[in-house]
Amino acid sequence: MFGRAADCGDDGADTADPLFPGWAERAPGSSVLFNGRRIHVIVPAGSGSPPSPPSPPNFVTELSFGDPVRVTGALVFDTGHDGDKLEIHPVYAIDKITATFSANLSGAWADDVGNTFYLRHDPADNSVWYAAISPLGWGGYGQVFRGTFHPRQVVLGEAAAGEDIGPSPVPPPQDAVTGEFAALEFGFGDPPPSALTGSRIGDTGAVTFGLGQTRLAGRDVPMLSTGTFRLMKLYDA
Repeated sequence: MFGRAADCGDDGADTADPLFPGWAERAPGSSVLFNGRRIHVIVPAGSGSPPSPPSPPNFVTELSFGDPVRVTGALVFDTGHDGDKLEIHPVYAIDKITATFSANLSGAWADDVGNTFYLRHDPADNSVWYAAISPLGWGGYGQVFRGTFHPRQVVLGEAAAGEDIGPSPVPPPQDAVTGEFAALEFGFGDPPPSALTGSRIGDTGAVTFGLGQTRLAGRDVPMLSTGTFRLMKLYDA
């Protein structure tokens, strides 16, 4: 339950320095996250001496059987006490996928390899920003983006036949986000391959994301894609 070097049974387990997030860690920066927020330690009511009060609402009460989730962590064989079971251990973060199609694209998005994209969309001018980070324990990769969302235009009518309206302007893309990105290195670790991230460390340039959808657990989830690089929305903000 602790992401520390000491064994769980050692007397020094609760005083060793945290190395990774742990279920029982209380310090900011060392807790497992649920939808970007710290998971508080769950204490059964009436346990301990003196008996502890019930824990406040936590991620356990927010999840139901069959809910689609994204779990981020280290995929390992736990040979210490569970035989040869393949499991995600330790877990760094859990995201419940609840994204909806709305006029605002703001929220947390994910690519196919675990990077997280925190996107802000201002409907007043349709400006879009995002900051992306790589998972804990996987080098030091980031990406920033600034652009504009172009919602689909609804045509209410057409010009009368023969009316001189001049040359047609080049129409903007529909249901798309256009802008420029920059890939960053945080100064440690090896950058992930470009085939997995959509860019190489140090890359900058223009990009156009098309807005679409994908089917997940019986629901339509928003998706931004450019070529083979795609982002799926996890939850609204």
